[in-house]
Amino acid sequence: MPPARPRGPHESTAQAMSVENVSRFEEADGVVHRRTLSDLLIAPIGWSAERCKAGHFLPESYPSHSPHWTMCECGRPADDDRFAVRQSSTELLRSTNHAQQAMWWHVSRSADLFVNDEEQRNPRYEYMHWGEFDTVMHHFLAYLQPFASSSGRMLYLYSAVLRPERLVAADVFVENQGVAEHGELKQAYDELGPIRYLNVRERPGSISLLARKSDFVVHQGFDLEQHDHRVVKLP
Repeated sequence: MPPARPRGPHESTAQAMSVENVSRFEEADGVVHRRTLSDLLIAPIGWSAERCKAGHFLPESYPSHSPHWTMCECGRPADDDRFAVRQSSTELLRSTNHAQQAMWWHVSRSADLFVNDEEQRNPRYEYMHWGEFDTVMHHFLAYLQPFASSSGRMLYLYSAVLRPERLVAADVFVENQGVAEHGELKQAYDELGPIRYLNVRERPGSISLLARKSDFVVHQGFDLEQHDHRVVKLP
């Protein structure tokens, strides 16, 4: 049995951060609408950005998502409608300049993600989700679980920076597991360019980026199985 763990701090004790240009897509009576947010809670250090239905912050679950870690000590399950930002991610949310200059990360099954012409023409790869390093590691480690087939594992880690002329949009969206928000994100990208969103699925509370391959200067590809450093370039 895992050791006993303390109940997380209540959301009423968390610090609130005023935000601008942050919104979330929500569905009511079958209609999706956009709700503007004026503040976000910052998750306490050492606790996940997820909360239970009673408002307690949950223990860090990196990379596990077993019931032990997603059920609060108080007995209430996680609440998808309660979201917060990680302390380490606040600057990526607050500052477009910080996001513009950040190193972004991506994991893929492809060893030639940026030089494969067929993939360049495949609509499936038109939009890409990039994230902080911990976020993509959360995604990668999930594929190491015994139930994951080898054909579905993400084996290649890419690091990249945005091209200077590809400016990050001022708008930030909060991911919503209950709404098909990625379609809305793609629409926002088409209107505004590279777009940030608060991740609630992988490394909850981190900041991710929706962009296209052509938006990036690729620094390096790394084979996570063979430990093979490779410099990859755009075609």
